[in-house]
Amino acid sequence: EEKRYTGVLTANNYGRKSIGEARVEGGFLMANPIFEGDMLNLSGIIAQDSRMYYGRIDYDAPVNTSGTRVGLSYSAFRYDVDVEEIGFPGGETLGGNGYNIVLSASHPIQRSTRNNTTIIVDGRSSTTDENGSLALRDKNTINLLEVFVNYDHLYSNYAKTSIFGGLATNFKSIRDQLDRKSQKAKLTLDIRHYQPFLKNWFIIGRAQGAYSPDPLVDVERYRIGGQGSVRAFPSAELAGDKGGVLSLDIGINFIVSGKLVLTPKVFADAGKVYRYNEFGFASLKSSESLAGYGAGLSAVYAKNHIFDLEVVTPTTDRDSSDGRDTRFWLNYRGIF
Repeated sequence: EEKRYTGVLTANNYGRKSIGEARVEGGFLMANPIFEGDMLNLSGIIAQDSRMYYGRIDYDAPVNTSGTRVGLSYSAFRYDVDVEEIGFPGGETLGGNGYNIVLSASHPIQRSTRNNTTIIVDGRSSTTDENGSLALRDKNTINLLEVFVNYDHLYSNYAKTSIFGGLATNFKSIRDQLDRKSQKAKLTLDIRHYQPFLKNWFIIGRAQGAYSPDPLVDVERYRIGGQGSVRAFPSAELAGDKGGVLSLDIGINFIVSGKLVLTPKVFADAGKVYRYNEFGFASLKSSESLAGYGAGLSAVYAKNHIFDLEVVTPTTDRDSSDGRDTRFWLNYRGIF
């Protein structure tokens, strides 16, 4: 029987120091809240020292027997920057808030034991508002049409390839540095491959990137750094109009008991962003790179409690924005 209620609790240090490094995240998923097959998902994040709050509600439902679903989501956030952490006097202030509304539709175009392909079409409206004595941007809304394809292939040896990519556009070319409503085209691609070998060893390779023919508005820029990217640097350390990240993890699963599995691993990441300089921002470099390597240990207890530790160090000459040479990532995730 399908489990109707699922709760998720996460605690980690995945945030930036300037807006709360330590974070607590929670989620609640309800199956069939109104009728058979629909889903309601509530989630939120609270950051250290109340520097950042984030909340989201998602609802989607089937509309036919062919797998087509439609959904609506709303998310909102508020943040308060520690200005001294980013190099400004303590008397200055900087913060902001915003929200996103997404209307979505998805349809499976291939469903089998080995292959699954889904097309997703979204209409998204994103509003941001910066405030405080250091604020540089007025309130702004950008509306985008997004089309994505999600593909999964499972091999006979339990290897798996996942590909997710698509386009976000409103068919408008950016006019000048004050234009924050236009986006001609932003292409994104994320490829991940999991490959088991020998008895309990595995390799995970990942390539991700983004491309735009024009400069992107700040909230849409491609960012690298942090978990899911170049782990030797803080989250969203660099931003650009195009770029990419390559990651490789090698690990082994040790089955300690019927309830405990330990997974040590080593890994390396490298990424680069490129920026257009059409509007005279001479102080910005046309490209910047990040790279690093590290080791980690995951512990899974009773399938629903996951503990992760990663220790990472950079290999590039660039100093991280928070001044750390060695970085420790900690995460707990519990499913109830």
